[in-house]
Amino acid sequence: IPTDVYVTEKPLLARWIEDRNHWKQEGFVDYEYAPDTRMISFKTYDFGTYALLNDRHAHMPFQSWRMRPKASCCILLVQTRFIFI
Repeated sequence: IPTDVYVTEKPLLARWIEDRNHWKQEGFVDYEYAPDTRMISFKTYDFGTYALLNDRHAHMPFQSWRMRPKASCCILLVQTRFIFI
């Protein structure tokens, strides 16, 4: 996995199913992720387009946020920061 990809946990592996037009997360054997080397390995009988799936909320340091108009030229943005304890 390239070093510019932010990985917080073991990524999910998926294969594109062309005739059904969706991703499938089945059909993989011995899937391993080594965080120290950022390498993945797996076995499959299927060929095709593969993707690593990562939680898109992992990059957001906020527990919640709201945005609403305050005037015709302004907005009010309220952010609640996520805190690890």
